[in-house]
Amino acid sequence: MRKIKSKFQIIEIGKFRFYSGILIGFGYGFIINILLRLLTKTKDITYAIVDGNWTKFLNSELTFYNSFLIGLIAASIGFCFTTYIWMSNIKVKNRKEKLKTQYAQINAIFTFGIIFLVLLRFYQIYFQFNFDGFSLNLEEEYGIFLYFLPIYMFMNNWNNISRIYIVKQPLLISTMILILFGLVLS
Repeated sequence: MRKIKSKFQIIEIGKFRFYSGILIGFGYGFIINILLRLLTKTKDITYAIVDGNWTKFLNSELTFYNSFLIGLIAASIGFCFTTYIWMSNIKVKNRKEKLKTQYAQINAIFTFGIIFLVLLRFYQIYFQFNFDGFSLNLEEEYGIFLYFLPIYMFMNNWNNISRIYIVKQPLLISTMILILFGLVLS
């Protein structure tokens, strides 16, 4: 006989782990947002060194596309850490469920690492093109496809959680929270 999954609830995870996971996720989201904004600001440093004019470097601003993309990526990375904390130390007696929670926990950090490496590679290409004098615009080159990175990260974490719990309503609520948090960060 097949066991039916339980609903995703605060009681299942634990109140302290649930709320601390959310706070740590928001904290990591803010930190990663600041880090990514500083990295995108350094693209103008080559022009400042060559021209000797530092006002463009100090006053550079991001477009809404780049700003919202950075906000969504930071919010999704924060959700990776939230998922890691939610899936840690869950007292499960069933061996298969314990393996699923450990898989979800490890996969959250693995997804964070892979996406962060992809972002660093994009940054390296972007910086190299700007340093060589070429102009590379991510919005023109990739368009809406770059938004699939935070969507993939977010949905991958919920896919791992859905292997353990029933997550219809929490998925919708957290999607709205992710979009709002991305807008706040942008």
